[in-house]
Amino acid sequence: MTGTTHAIVSAAVGRLAGSFWPAALFGWVAHFVIDAIPHWDYGYHFKRTPRSCVVASLEPLLGIIVVCVVIGSDGVVTSRDITTLVGAFFGL
Repeated sequence: MTGTTHAIVSAAVGRLAGSFWPAALFGWVAHFVIDAIPHWDYGYHFKRTPRSCVVASLEPLLGIIVVCVVIGSDGVVTSRDITTLVGAFFGL
């Protein structure tokens, strides 16, 4: 999976976890669970060009940005929002 997919799925799992350590654990586990699904990612047929390396390196940042935009859209940061970010981070 791409980093964006990992971040978004793990953020959802982290949000359901409710507190820091379960969000970290479940986000980490979610990484391997969604990796078990047949998929495409940057590891297959990766051409080592400077542009490809930049895209593969910065793409997970897009997932974190999407998560931040979604949880920050109401203008209030709660502890549940923090666990959402923890899940996203540990899912990468």
